[in-house]
Amino acid sequence: RTHPSLSSLFQVLSFAASLSISLYRSLARALAFSLADRTLETKPEFSARTIAG
Repeated sequence: RTHPSLSSLFQVLSFAASLSISLYRSLARALAFSLADRTLETKPEFSARTIAG
């Protein structure tokens, strides 16, 4: 039998972990988008080739 305060602490920890994971994902997505924009500015031929596939 687990202690109630321990279980609530675990709930808070898991919630914080999921929150930080979503934050990290959005941060990484924004960083990737800004990097892609910078690549579009510096290398137009590379961006056209990437868009064309």
